[in-house]
Amino acid sequence: MCRLLGVVSTTAQPLTALLRDDLPQFTALSSEHCDGWGVAHRNDQGGLTIRKAAEPAAPSAAYLEAVTDAHTDAAVLHLRKASAGMVNTCDNTHPFTDGRIAFAHNGWASDKPGLDALVAAADGPASVGSTDSERYFSLVRAALRSVPVEVALAAVSAQVFGTMDTEALNCLLLTEDSLYAFTSYDGSRPTASGKDPHVSYELGYRIGTDRVIVASTGWAHDDEPWEPLRNGQILRVRRGDLHTSVHRLDPARAVAAAGWPAPRRRPATPAG
Repeated sequence: MCRLLGVVSTTAQPLTALLRDDLPQFTALSSEHCDGWGVAHRNDQGGLTIRKAAEPAAPSAAYLEAVTDAHTDAAVLHLRKASAGMVNTCDNTHPFTDGRIAFAHNGWASDKPGLDALVAAADGPASVGSTDSERYFSLVRAALRSVPVEVALAAVSAQVFGTMDTEALNCLLLTEDSLYAFTSYDGSRPTASGKDPHVSYELGYRIGTDRVIVASTGWAHDDEPWEPLRNGQILRVRRGDLHTSVHRLDPARAVAAAGWPAPRRRPATPAG
């Protein structure tokens, strides 16, 4: 189980300024979510910068440098808590990227060979590391060739939940023009850590006059006015004007739009 944090601002600023009140509390979560950290941000040249390491964030000089050096209007941060049996390497550390977009996952899907089969069937890119998360990203990349982001996320979630035991597919996706957040988890099963899935996998967002922040629970959500992102909902925050919208797509229609066969194992909608 990992922790996610994303921000979009009307103007580019140092990341430490954009997240001045939130970053220390988020970073402190690395005492538990200690298997890696990653920071992805849109840079001043219009490209994407990603820095990450397979180490705890709080004591890391490289992490401090990454958040201090980042000057941006849109960023995604990830703290990794590796699933059982997953090795701690940079290849397994989020966010993942294809050079244009950045993707960070919080959750777990049980069957990596099954995920590889789905990726192959969709003609998606092969993974470099050994995580289910990177394979999830490969499926999203495959779907994005034919459908918009919201449809791609809903279609992939339906395929994975409908094919194998899956705990959660929560994610943040940073594109060239928007930040997307997706809440997708099975509320009927306890998490691997034994925690309440509705607590562990709830996402929330906060809309301010000059920025929108979206995050996992476990810190400022306890005393700040966050809007919940319900299970199955997709949040889009557009860069530039901060236009914010929330979507919920029918899983079966999303799968059909992506041109994929309907999953047969069990209903594709994650339990809320």
